[in-house]
This record gives sequence, C-alpha cells and structure tokens, in this order.
Amino acid sequence: MRTVAGEQQASMRRVCRVLGQRRASVYYKLRRANEDDQIADQLKVLTMRHLNWGFRLLFNYLRLVGHCWNHKKVYRIYRSLELNLRKPIKRKKIKRDNPNTLAASAVNQDWSLDFLSDKVNSETQIRILNVMDEFSRKCLLAVAQPSFKARKLMRYLEQMVETYGRPQYIRCDNGWSATAAGVD
Repeated sequence: MRTVAGEQQASMRRVCRVLGQRRASVYYKLRRANEDDQIADQLKVLTMRHLNWGFRLLFNYLRLVGHCWNHKKVYRIYRSLELNLRKPIKRKKIKRDNPNTLAASAVNQDWSLDFLSDKVNSETQIRILNVMDEFSRKCLLAVAQPSFKARKLMRYLEQMVETYGRPQYIRCDNGWSATAAGVD
C-alpha cells in the first residue's frame, strides 16, 4: 500500500479507503514472534528450577516478577513446549471384610495361588503357575507351561500337600477358600 501511495502521490488515507483496508493494518508491526520466544525461554528456565510447578504456579510467578503477558498466550506456549505435568493416578483402596482372617500366623497355614501369562518371541504364550506360602513368603511352586488343565493342576497341588502338608486356606485372585479337611 505504501508503494501505491508513493506512485500515485495520494495520501495513505485515500489509498486505504479505495482498497478497503484499515490504516492501522498499514502501520501494524508484528511483535508476537519475539515475545513468544521470550515467554518460552522464561518457562523453560522456571520449569528446570521448579520441577513440580504446574502452569498456574508458573504463570503467577511470571506475573509477580513483572511480566504482563496474557494467560492464554502463556498457556498456549506452555502446551506447545509440552511442559504440562501428568496428573497422579488415584489408586483404589481394596476394602477387606475381615482383615484379621487374612494374616497368616504360621507356616503352611495359607497359600497363595496365581497364574501369570507371557508371550515368548511374540508367538507362543506361556502360563506360569505360582504358589507361595503367605507366612514365610517362600515360593513353593513355580511351573511354566503352554497351558494348565484342571487335572494337571490337581496333580501339582497333591504333590505339594504330600511335601509341605495341607494348608488351611488357599488364596486365589477370586478371594480365599477354606480347604475341606475330609476331602482328598
């Protein structure tokens, strides 16, 4: 527009009116790039110094120091730098009905039985049977096989009963169950 005004020797006001532009757009100077770099530098320095500070603390500190940047601009740069903190996961507490009954007071009183599974070489799946004594935290059995049939599991448990004796309780993922004293 300035070149048009210079060639035609017309005033800027007249050229803007003919072209349908505002005069403010002619004199506007972009300051955003320099300001964005300055904000990014300040945010990087502050996050290195204060690792646990989130956006709100950083922004309030910048305001206290004397920077009068808009919070939306600072937040946009904060997100583009990926400085946002991850929210901690709230873990669900397991409610125990009878916490006194869960504690083992002697060896071979309670056993924990659990199955784990894993893939080897991204092809074959292996299942692992783990049996632990609750009181001594000793691993009584750890067997890895492609699959466990019920008969095979019963055979392993019978061998363990012969070796270690019969437990009062066997605890599984589904809870605990009392072993029958008379049933073999």
